[in-house]
Amino acid sequence: MSDHVVPFGPSGPDPERERRHLAYFNNPDNARRLADGAVAAWREEGRGFWAVSDLIEPDEHGDTTMAYIPLSKLAGYFDDEMRRGLERMVRTYDPRYQFVIAIEEEGKVSTYKVRFFSPQDN
Repeated sequence: MSDHVVPFGPSGPDPERERRHLAYFNNPDNARRLADGAVAAWREEGRGFWAVSDLIEPDEHGDTTMAYIPLSKLAGYFDDEMRRGLERMVRTYDPRYQFVIAIEEEGKVSTYKVRFFSPQDN
């Protein structure tokens, strides 16, 4: 589906963290898995978001810990402020060409609305 992604989301005070996340999104294997998986999960479970943790330290298979969380199950995650912002992002993304992702790294969570596209869309 996609070889490139462009994050749209809050710009945080940690540009190095954002560079790592952008590199993660733009890794062709990750981009394809996230975009294709988001569309499939949306069709099956409805609106939701990717939750990713252990971005820096892959598991024993060299993979990150990742799950699609449907909007209906968001209540069990994050504090109230983060949950409200994430819920707003999930309710407003266009699942035909966007997904939402929350990345936990070193105890901090960054959220992004990501637009995926094919090179011919440029």
